[in-house]
Amino acid sequence: MKKNYVIDIDNFLKDSPLWPTHRHKPEFWEMLGRTIGSFGFLEEVLARAIYVISGAKAIPNKENIDEEFEAWVKYLVKALSDPLAGLIDKYEESLKNNSSFSVRNLEELIKGLKELKVWRNILCHASWKQPNLKGESVPFFVNRKGDAVSNPVDITVLEQVMRNTTELTCLIINSVTSNDVTPRLGPRQIIQSQFSSSLPHS
Repeated sequence: MKKNYVIDIDNFLKDSPLWPTHRHKPEFWEMLGRTIGSFGFLEEVLARAIYVISGAKAIPNKENIDEEFEAWVKYLVKALSDPLAGLIDKYEESLKNNSSFSVRNLEELIKGLKELKVWRNILCHASWKQPNLKGESVPFFVNRKGDAVSNPVDITVLEQVMRNTTELTCLIINSVTSNDVTPRLGPRQIIQSQFSSSLPHS
């Protein structure tokens, strides 16, 4: 006769309070957390860049400024909730729609962001297998195409991904600060109030 089993959760967690992360060194989890944190900051910087770049575009017909403003605010609110892929697309779109901005090696920058997006998806959503003696762990992650990750990841890899993220973040900041333009559709406080009114309430 087949037996059924259940976990004695209280006693199990007393013996293994860090399960299922107990087999990796704390340094691994710290570096993973820092790398994921750098993704979040990159997304914030992208949203801010979209705000400046899309807001600095000239309006051909001044009579439509109210409609333009309303459409712009909706565009920004959508950007705030977009994942990294959507933010990259909006960033590129904003630059292409505003001739006031000139970004060197834009194609390379966008390519780097899209390559980083792959790492972001893996590191943010993977389940981590038991590490080997070198401290390497293969993340369990399958993308929408059905491709699974096979290469192991260690602290050195995480450090490199974080460095790449930081470099790309700096390039995005430079793409704004190196151009002498400012948004043309009203004070920042108005934008913030529009964002607040569109956010879900707890």
